[in-house]
Amino acid sequence: MSRTLTRALVATCLVAAAAQAATGVRAEAAAGLGPEGGQRALVVFDHEVGRGTLDRLAAAGVTRARVFDSIDTVATFAPAPSAYATISAWSDVVAVEDDTPLRYANNVAKRDTRVTGVRSGEAPLSAPYTGKGVTVAVVDSGVDTSHPDLRDRVLANVDYEHAPVLDPITDGAYSEAAAERPVSTDEFGHGTHVAGIVAGTGAVAQGADMSGVAPEAALVNCKMGFGDALESTELACFEWILEHRDDPRFPGGIRVVTSSWGADATASAGLPLRALVREMTKAGIVMVFAAGNDGPAQKGSSTVLRYPNSMEAVITVGATCKSEEYMPFNCSGPLAVAAFSSQGKEVDVVAPGSDIWSTKSAVSVLGTRNALVQAQGNPVPGATVADQTANRAFYITLGGTSMSTPHVAGIVALMLEANPGLRPAEVESILTETARDLGPRGFDTGYGHGLADALRATRAAESRR
Repeated sequence: MSRTLTRALVATCLVAAAAQAATGVRAEAAAGLGPEGGQRALVVFDHEVGRGTLDRLAAAGVTRARVFDSIDTVATFAPAPSAYATISAWSDVVAVEDDTPLRYANNVAKRDTRVTGVRSGEAPLSAPYTGKGVTVAVVDSGVDTSHPDLRDRVLANVDYEHAPVLDPITDGAYSEAAAERPVSTDEFGHGTHVAGIVAGTGAVAQGADMSGVAPEAALVNCKMGFGDALESTELACFEWILEHRDDPRFPGGIRVVTSSWGADATASAGLPLRALVREMTKAGIVMVFAAGNDGPAQKGSSTVLRYPNSMEAVITVGATCKSEEYMPFNCSGPLAVAAFSSQGKEVDVVAPGSDIWSTKSAVSVLGTRNALVQAQGNPVPGATVADQTANRAFYITLGGTSMSTPHVAGIVALMLEANPGLRPAEVESILTETARDLGPRGFDTGYGHGLADALRATRAAESRR
């Protein structure tokens, strides 16, 4: 039954939200499209940018530029904003967008889901909650446990990328010791970002709030690597979690699993994985899965990853844009369903998943590829240039349902701190019943039951004690 997860992590994580521009709808050519006063813009072409293209930009009035080869985009500066009216009319220009100042913080997403209210103990809560006494397992590409925000949060590391999942059939004596060893690297960077969204402390953030949703929750890191992970790898991670859920090392036991991956189930029904997920749910573990990044579905169909993401037993999470600082390439407006978010009747709730700041692995493919993040831009409002540089060293922005999923997992940790007795079905019921209804009235295939509302959900959890 083992098979390569062809969509795996990359299907649920966008390397950079801006990368969607190359396939986006052409922007309307209009005067003033370039930002007034700032005279900076990102120009997206439908081809590779060479010397000839740069010469044309110069002739139009651009005096400074940087080419981002991977996305056929040029960051530009023109003394006269009128230059962008000329450029936007070119037939090979896909879009001209503001070179918007970046804000290196995750606080907008936390405000949108009212996590900040839970953390401060806002009425009608009886107390503030931070996820203390709850352990969340991150099943992903690994976690850089040397990151200052995560160093004290990760209590166990299980490495199924390098440890053999299978043993020679003649002895059948797989040793857990081979997997249970310190693993401090995340070469891809995805899992480190996910872990920070759940429980990063924000300890090294400068002039910004980079903390995760439940910064006092404990984490377990089950590393499955990237690119060559098999269903057997996932089975090994899940079984380890199931067998160690009540280990006294983990405060409150492992109660939540966040999984920002999925399978393209064309050759397999995923029966072993489905069965194991059901067993984990029966054991009291809340399973949170990403819906996927395959965008809208035709009427009556679904683009949600088939398994385990579409199972009734799991919480399936779609992605919205933030209410502020949303990325125009993926977003049609504040709190809109992100253009990449998979849709279908399986979506339970949504959370912000576009342009999300979180912890950055010291050595990662995503950190290297995300050139837009690394480029020098305007300083963080209220922060010094030194603060901006310091934040880039430890944090990165990514987008996808991979980012909305750990946000919901963090909310579940807050709920379980408020009421440790909740069963997985009760957690899902509370989340869907308290979600903020957006889009068409009632359930719809984009928002599911709505935007997760941490304050209402945690209050409902308290009321069931």
